[in-house]
Amino acid sequence: MFDSSSLFKTIFASLRVPYTGLIIFLGFIGGILFNIFTKNDTFLTITTSSPDLLVGIFLPALVFESVYRTEYHAFMKSLYSILLFSIVGYFISLFSISTLNKYLFLFQQWTFLQCLILGIILSPTRPITLMCQADYGKTKRLSIILEGEAVINNSLAIILFNAIKNLVINNQSWHTIKFFKTTAIAIIGGIGFGGIAGILEIICLPYFYDDPISEVTITTAIPYMLYWLCEQVYSSGIIAIVVLGLILSNHKTAISSEAASFMEKFWDMLALIGNTIIYLLAALVFKYIHSI
Repeated sequence: MFDSSSLFKTIFASLRVPYTGLIIFLGFIGGILFNIFTKNDTFLTITTSSPDLLVGIFLPALVFESVYRTEYHAFMKSLYSILLFSIVGYFISLFSISTLNKYLFLFQQWTFLQCLILGIILSPTRPITLMCQADYGKTKRLSIILEGEAVINNSLAIILFNAIKNLVINNQSWHTIKFFKTTAIAIIGGIGFGGIAGILEIICLPYFYDDPISEVTITTAIPYMLYWLCEQVYSSGIIAIVVLGLILSNHKTAISSEAASFMEKFWDMLALIGNTIIYLLAALVFKYIHSI
């Protein structure tokens, strides 16, 4: 996987073709081939794997890498635009899709909550589109707005999905106060835990100055620990990692120059491998299931 990720990235870059788009395409081809030539239950194990497990493995690293490499001051300068698109734009898209599905596209047999879940899934910024645009070298400010919007509205989507999914599964009625309370706890808790973790990390990192291995280990372990902790106390792990990444991005001097260079390459490699596995696996599983 390490070798193939680097090889594919190099080949696709020379062809001026978006890396993630072709990985999805290769995944579809692989799914067809596995269905034709493979008669074992390998893919049955993959398709029945817990989505929470896959999210817990890949999401913390990918979100942290994306936020950490963002320039803090440029992000804050574009914060108004990011929040406008990621929150206001997201809710406009969410309710438009849900309403159209309920009353126009013959989903009358669905409850509005079920249509709302579909809207939550379809409304966030598509990661593939975002990364394909990034591959073609958009302007710096536009790239920051796109990445910030993608991270925030995907965080919001996960919070809303979990809250409404429980109502649908348990066949519960809508309670506005309870819904907003749950959402507020997740957001505020994520911001709080992320802020505390970020402050503690920039306090601890100077004790490991000029020790690249220790510094990279700390910056890798804390996002995962933070995500796990937040999910246990009904807070948003993604928002916590976003806050953590922004704090570290604003205090990069807490990391030694030697470690910073090593860390940048390490996170680039981790993001490349993570994106390759996620997109390839998603396409493989999707095509394999629909070929059965």
